[in-house]
Amino acid sequence: MLGVLAKIPAYQLYRRFGWPQTLPVNITLSPSPKCNSRCLTCNIWMKRENELTLDEWDKVLASLGPAPY
Repeated sequence: MLGVLAKIPAYQLYRRFGWPQTLPVNITLSPSPKCNSRCLTCNIWMKRENELTLDEWDKVLASLGPAPY
Protein backbone atom coordinates (compact mmCIF):
# COMPACT_ATOMS: atom_id res chain seq x y z
CA MET A 1 0.00 0.00 0.00
CA LEU A 2 2.79 2.42 0.85
CA GLY A 3 4.38 1.77 -2.54
CA VAL A 4 1.22 2.96 -4.28
CA LEU A 5 0.95 6.05 -2.09
CA ALA A 6 4.53 7.00 -2.90
CA LYS A 7 3.74 6.90 -6.64
CA ILE A 8 0.72 9.24 -6.48
CA PRO A 9 2.74 12.47 -7.05
CA ALA A 10 4.37 10.93 -10.13
CA TYR A 11 0.98 9.90 -11.54
CA GLN A 12 -0.34 13.41 -10.97
CA LEU A 13 2.59 14.86 -12.92
CA TYR A 14 2.04 12.36 -15.72
CA ARG A 15 -1.61 13.37 -15.98
CA ARG A 16 -0.83 17.09 -15.87
CA PHE A 17 1.81 17.02 -18.60
CA GLY A 18 0.41 14.11 -20.61
CA TRP A 19 3.59 12.08 -20.45
CA PRO A 20 4.05 9.21 -20.89
CA GLN A 21 1.03 8.20 -22.92
CA THR A 22 -0.16 4.95 -21.40
CA LEU A 23 -2.22 2.42 -23.27
CA PRO A 24 -4.90 0.23 -21.74
CA VAL A 25 -3.83 -3.23 -20.70
CA ASN A 26 -7.01 -4.79 -22.03
CA ILE A 27 -10.32 -3.84 -23.58
CA THR A 28 -13.59 -5.64 -22.91
CA LEU A 29 -16.23 -5.56 -25.63
CA SER A 30 -19.76 -6.85 -25.26
CA PRO A 31 -21.11 -7.72 -28.69
CA SER A 32 -24.64 -8.08 -27.40
CA PRO A 33 -26.52 -7.06 -24.25
CA LYS A 34 -28.91 -9.97 -24.70
CA CYS A 35 -29.23 -12.54 -21.97
CA ASN A 36 -31.48 -15.58 -21.81
CA SER A 37 -31.40 -15.78 -18.02
CA ARG A 38 -34.18 -14.09 -16.11
CA CYS A 39 -32.34 -13.42 -12.87
CA LEU A 40 -34.33 -11.63 -10.18
CA THR A 41 -31.31 -9.52 -9.27
CA CYS A 42 -30.61 -8.28 -12.80
CA ASN A 43 -32.78 -6.60 -15.43
CA ILE A 44 -30.39 -6.58 -18.39
CA TRP A 45 -32.68 -8.99 -20.23
CA MET A 46 -35.47 -6.39 -20.18
CA LYS A 47 -33.48 -3.84 -22.15
CA ARG A 48 -34.26 -3.83 -25.86
CA GLU A 49 -31.42 -1.89 -27.41
CA ASN A 50 -30.17 -1.98 -30.96
CA GLU A 51 -27.03 -3.95 -31.62
CA LEU A 52 -24.12 -2.81 -33.73
CA THR A 53 -23.91 -4.05 -37.30
CA LEU A 54 -20.79 -5.81 -38.58
CA ASP A 55 -19.71 -2.62 -40.37
CA GLU A 56 -20.04 -0.66 -37.13
CA TRP A 57 -17.97 -3.29 -35.28
CA ASP A 58 -15.32 -3.01 -38.00
CA LYS A 59 -15.17 0.75 -37.42
CA VAL A 60 -14.89 0.30 -33.64
CA LEU A 61 -12.08 -2.23 -33.94
CA ALA A 62 -10.26 -0.16 -36.57
CA SER A 63 -10.45 2.92 -34.33
CA LEU A 64 -8.60 1.03 -31.57
CA GLY A 65 -5.51 0.75 -33.73
CA PRO A 66 -2.87 -1.96 -33.57
CA ALA A 67 -1.95 -3.68 -30.34
CA PRO A 68 1.20 -2.16 -28.82
CA TYR A 69 2.69 -5.59 -28.12
